[in-house]
Amino acid sequence: MAKTYLRQGRLDKARKVWEEIVPGLENLGPSDQIEVDKWIGFVDLAQNRPAAAKSRFLRATDTLAETKGKYHVASSWIGLARAHAQLGEIEAARTAIERAKSPVSEVGIRTLDAEFLAGLMEVAERGSDYKLAYQSARKRFDLERAELTDGARHRVEDMSVRFDLKLKDADNQLLTAREADARIQRIVLSLGLMLSALIVAGASFLLAKQARQRRLFETLALKDELTGAPNRRSVQEHLRRAYAERNDLGLSLFVGILDIDHFKQVNDVDGHDAGDAVLKAFYQACRAELRPEDVIGRWGGEEFVVVTRLHDEVTLQALYARLSNRVKQMHVAELKSGRVITFSMGACRMCGAETTGIDAVLARADAELYAAKEAGRARCHVARQAYATDPRASWNSN
Repeated sequence: MAKTYLRQGRLDKARKVWEEIVPGLENLGPSDQIEVDKWIGFVDLAQNRPAAAKSRFLRATDTLAETKGKYHVASSWIGLARAHAQLGEIEAARTAIERAKSPVSEVGIRTLDAEFLAGLMEVAERGSDYKLAYQSARKRFDLERAELTDGARHRVEDMSVRFDLKLKDADNQLLTAREADARIQRIVLSLGLMLSALIVAGASFLLAKQARQRRLFETLALKDELTGAPNRRSVQEHLRRAYAERNDLGLSLFVGILDIDHFKQVNDVDGHDAGDAVLKAFYQACRAELRPEDVIGRWGGEEFVVVTRLHDEVTLQALYARLSNRVKQMHVAELKSGRVITFSMGACRMCGAETTGIDAVLARADAELYAAKEAGRARCHVARQAYATDPRASWNSN
């Protein structure tokens, strides 16, 4: 009953039932009390009380490993991993979910597999491993869809067999008395309604599941899998919205293309894992320096695009200086060569009717980025405007 309340989201009722069970377990030993305490821990997680849940799951992992089966041990580790993740203790969460993997695979129960994938998805998402979060969500969706399909089919087949048996029994009764006819009709109608309700409920549940997963996939489709930054598509949509917005604050919209200097050497000397780590750290460093309303996303490879509203080219150069200092101070453990990361930037101001459009602004910013690279890298070249005649006047930092 308590587990049913938990699945239905009736958390207060689930907690009340479990807490009422505990006094009756005093004569059965501490392991039974710990098992109930573990289930209360899942209620704590659902009610956003990860610290309380963590304490319960720690006791469960210590006690149930000696007294209970692998199902309860795996469930306890999964709960502990989720509690660590909600508290921001990502390394501890990864360790706990890893401990759950072996007993989960040995038990081989679909519901436990789905519970493990849900825990893995939460740990990965809170640890900014969006690729693993996406993969876990996809596996859980496929697993639950298969479980729903198989379960619904078995229930329908069972109901069909029962229906046939009842129908035959009704035929026999029809031969002996007329009043049995009314009872037969009620039985047939009842079973038909039960069968229809089962099919409708199963289909509704599956559609709701698919809708939730679709929303998750749409969110992930706008993020770069490696860095978690907005991807090219997301940045392009933001550019179109920003280009059409009216600005009453006297600020200009600037678009800058940022390119990490000598990134190929990072991959060649330190390895591709180091290159991936640099890309992640670069995005996080820039994001920390920018304002909440500014947008930075991964454009492709080692290139990023920043969209910001500023007064003029001078304030953009000041922004580049702050970003450059922040990037130079990055600590990337995978960089065994001790290389200091720098980047070059080419930028252009979007000035409404005086521009030739978003593509022209991006093309001019890219040209300024090339000029910054040619001038020695680790600097910012800013085009004044993206005119149709494409004049070469620019504000440059050395």
